[in-house]
Amino acid sequence: MAMDVEKREIWSVGCGCEDAILCKTEAALRMASLVGKRERWLAERMTIIAITAPDKSEHFIGLAGPDGSGKTTLAFMQPTLPGWQGNLEVSRNNGEEREISTTLHFPIF
Repeated sequence: MAMDVEKREIWSVGCGCEDAILCKTEAALRMASLVGKRERWLAERMTIIAITAPDKSEHFIGLAGPDGSGKTTLAFMQPTLPGWQGNLEVSRNNGEEREISTTLHFPIF
């Protein structure tokens, strides 16, 4: 496995890692950590979810945790109470968008 941080590319050749989720996750987190260090932001397994009440007030949930802790499960949950909405948030640093997700169907990892 090789990474080119400048081009933000990861190559895997003959390492048996093509279908290994953990390997892909670890490589992506390592790449994000290296890029984040240069750009002065943190890379972590996190999710930020905005929950909108029927009166349009917003509540935010920030989740950070290891694999298997339920972040994705919570992100994919659909509100069952009438008028409530959920949305993953956009991470911003100095006004720059870092991650974009507009619905619960595209969680930020």
